[in-house]
Amino acid sequence: MEQKVIKSNILLPLIGASYRDEYTEYKRRNLRCSDAGVAADEGEKCEREIYYDMKIPDKKTSLTSGTLALFDDGRLHESDIRRRLRLVLRSPEKELYDEELGAKGKIDNTADIRKIGTEELKDVFKPGTIITDPILELKSVNEFSFQAMASSGIINQTYYDQIQYYLFLDKKKWAIVLIKNRNSSGAEKGALPFLEFIVLADLQRQVEIRAGLKTTKDCVDQNILPPRPFLRESTKCSYCRFKRICWPAKGEAPALVLEKEGKAPSQEILEGAMRVSAQISGEIAEKEQQLAEAKSVITRYFKATKKTELIVKNVKATYSVYRPQQLDKNALIELVSINEYVNISYPDKKLLEKAIADRKLDAGVLDAALKPGEKRATLRINVLKKKQGRLSKEDIKKESRKKRKEKRNANKKHNGSKKVAPSRASTTRNKGSIKKRKRVSKRG
Repeated sequence: MEQKVIKSNILLPLIGASYRDEYTEYKRRNLRCSDAGVAADEGEKCEREIYYDMKIPDKKTSLTSGTLALFDDGRLHESDIRRRLRLVLRSPEKELYDEELGAKGKIDNTADIRKIGTEELKDVFKPGTIITDPILELKSVNEFSFQAMASSGIINQTYYDQIQYYLFLDKKKWAIVLIKNRNSSGAEKGALPFLEFIVLADLQRQVEIRAGLKTTKDCVDQNILPPRPFLRESTKCSYCRFKRICWPAKGEAPALVLEKEGKAPSQEILEGAMRVSAQISGEIAEKEQQLAEAKSVITRYFKATKKTELIVKNVKATYSVYRPQQLDKNALIELVSINEYVNISYPDKKLLEKAIADRKLDAGVLDAALKPGEKRATLRINVLKKKQGRLSKEDIKKESRKKRKEKRNANKKHNGSKKVAPSRASTTRNKGSIKKRKRVSKRG
């Protein structure tokens, strides 16, 4: 049935305008508890973004209507969770303040330990421990983040640092985190789309969090631009509202384009070349396996006999053991500064990325060292396996028609090539009929 539908854009602009009208962009004057993890190892908050937000807030890009709708959606999810847990909640949102650093925050709720089951907490707390009311933190995330936390069994590092800072400021020993998947009704049929975690106070991490916040505060107070802790192509930088300021555009490498050379081969020649390539590739892999097995046998001989040389029918094998000198790059970094290391040693990208994550190096140093490489082209040839499983009715009909057609063609070829010799009786009958026709013609 043809639907009489026209895609329109009549009410959508009004909805987008309502999101923008309801959102207020407050000027940041202090640190926030959600900044926890900034300037700390493994922290996912960017101190450079905070610096820009407090110094040049007018330079950041505007939030899109889609992003504002996402924020509003998260608030609706959290409000719904509070409504469903109202019987076990002790207090509404509670404001927290760090007098030394000037950081402000707000916890979602506190749960009443007397109204929630404590049976499962026996494996968490030691016997005799006084279990106080926990902080309740609510989060709503997308499908990807939800599945990542469900499979790893740990929460997002940003959430972890934020909760640890809450525990420090509120002098609590533990927290319960509820994470809702806003894109699904549950990972399994009938299951709730929620994850629940218990977060215990981590004193060491709390010290690191406050030290990182103090470093960021000092940079803001002293007008010192912090180093970039994330790479240009990272997810964090891709969605940052200060990306244009922090990562100015640089000359991009031209796109790789394969040159067109001559006329393309015919389909028949191409299929033949691919079959030959696949066959030879398989033979090479088989030979490489045989070579590896042969070398293994020879190596076992040398190890068992402790000999270093063997000659068999003009074939010589030599075996030696040595310990090559290797550069300890970690030790080198400890001996010299990271900037000197970049200058005197071939850049190890993974090691440099770790130094950036540990706040020992500005990501711009690595970004400046990355240059477009030479043009490369890759060709992969694989033999596809036949699909297994039952054929559909239509496929069965096609196969049967194909087989019948092949059988008819084969019969035609067979009949055409077969020569049938005439019998004697038929030849004599033919001769007699010819003579009879001649006599009739003469009489006429």
